[in-house]
Amino acid sequence: MTKTPSATKNRQDEVPVEDLLKRLVLTGADIVRIGEDAELLVGGKNYNTALISRVEGVRIPQFRAISSVAFHIVLDECKVCAALIRSMVDEAYSRIDWASPEVTKDHEFLPKFVRSVAAEIRKASEADPELPRIRLRTFVNNVVDGFASSQEGIDQLRKRSVMVQAAILSCPLPERVDKAVRSAYRDICAEAQEGDVPVAVRSSAAGEDSRKKAFAGLQDTFLNMVGDDAVATAYLWDCASAYNLRSMIYRREAILDALTQSETTGQEELAAQAKKEWSIENTSLSVCIMRMINPVVSGTAFSADTATGCRGTVRKDLVSIDTSYGLGEAVVGG
Repeated sequence: MTKTPSATKNRQDEVPVEDLLKRLVLTGADIVRIGEDAELLVGGKNYNTALISRVEGVRIPQFRAISSVAFHIVLDECKVCAALIRSMVDEAYSRIDWASPEVTKDHEFLPKFVRSVAAEIRKASEADPELPRIRLRTFVNNVVDGFASSQEGIDQLRKRSVMVQAAILSCPLPERVDKAVRSAYRDICAEAQEGDVPVAVRSSAAGEDSRKKAFAGLQDTFLNMVGDDAVATAYLWDCASAYNLRSMIYRREAILDALTQSETTGQEELAAQAKKEWSIENTSLSVCIMRMINPVVSGTAFSADTATGCRGTVRKDLVSIDTSYGLGEAVVGG
């Protein structure tokens, strides 16, 4: 029997919210059903996209949110050889003149370097299955330990970031995560009623910290990904980008700002809270997979000055949506 949209919707509404919280892939309807708690799972991009998708008369491209649950499965189920990673990254890193114009002027040099080293690590790891291994999460936390309070220079901090990203990219995705990402992509194609549609694979910072500061532009977005393999690869790239140097330093600065405020005001709890919320060891990431479209026009508008936070008067005749998004508020109008 053919499934009608209403019948599918009714069955979806019967799924307990507790079960939705455990899913690796969430639709806009799932996110809305969960409510505000969904933002901790899928981050601001996915959460606000879901809210906008439910506004009558507003159309958005087909999308799926890969929950942060999947990210933590990657960290907990993947195993790596720590000694192998450290030695191979040390050797490859030392060959690069990081101050050379070739490196500093090429914005793609660092991610390409990380992927290249990761490929070599994976090859060496697969060649010797007897190598001792530890959980990926344990290795990551060992490498980033003390990052926020470290007195190291940028070169050593960058090396830590490279080591973590290479470790993540050296691992194949756990089977259930791989299946979930591929299924999400195929569902988007089915909804679009096309074959392999191009999609954007975008990071969406998740967790309590993402409610306090915007992570826009810090982690990575990959455009025009076509096919299951490309989307699954881009998902793993996004997982690694949670630990790119920009994102790690952003967290570090948030902690250091809180430490300064704590010492200035005498409120010791500010420092303790910041270390808990912004700890790089507690990084959490969701990913948005969204169909690419060919827009007629595009733009961004703010109802607040992004530099000062000052809010002025917004012409109500231009406003059809007013929802929190990063700094200020996104205003979509005619």
